[in-house]
Parts: sequence; structure tokens; C-alpha cells
Amino acid sequence: MRGVGSVAVGVARWRAAFLAGFVMPFLPKLMLAVTLSPFGDEAFYGQEGCHLAWG
Repeated sequence: MRGVGSVAVGVARWRAAFLAGFVMPFLPKLMLAVTLSPFGDEAFYGQEGCHLAWG
């Protein structure tokens, strides 16, 4: 029979596995997004956002 503490240990393992599975792919994506230059619509909206019109 399993003890009461084993449920908390199982939840902690799932939480650690989820965080590892989320953070590991996130870091390379973040590095890629930071280093890429904006293009297309992103460049247009970025440029136009610097000089707002009164109207």
C-alpha cells in the first residue's frame, strides 16, 4: 500500500517534467526571436509606430 506522501511526490515529478518540457524548447525559441530582424508587416508597424500621426 502506498503512503500519503507518495501522491505529493508524484505531483512534484509531473510538475518538474512539465517545466523541463516547457522551458527547454522555449529558450532556443527566445534566443532566435531576439536575434532575428523584423520583416514584412512587423517592420512596417515598428517603423510607423515610432512616428505617430495626430489624427
